[in-house]
Amino acid sequence: RRARSWPKVEGRVISSGVHLENRGENQSALIAEVNYSYRISGASASGVLQRTFLIASRANRWVSTYPVGRSVVIRYNPVDEKDSVLDESDQSPAANATR
Repeated sequence: RRARSWPKVEGRVISSGVHLENRGENQSALIAEVNYSYRISGASASGVLQRTFLIASRANRWVSTYPVGRSVVIRYNPVDEKDSVLDESDQSPAANATR
């Protein structure tokens, strides 16, 4: 929520995938992760969007909407430009289609 007023810049997905994360004795979670990069003030920066899923097919479906190279809208903190957010609500429906 804090990032809703931050400026926007175009970024790119650099990798995405799903992995199983151990969360203690006999507990684990499926973590879907999208890594992105963007340029601001002439410098490169990057960030990560993660979501937790209970069902592998849903995690894989979500990740498939963020293929490598996809253009994404990134919001960045004007006070600290390396602080960024990839907000799913900023992404255009057409861009959400798998390429």
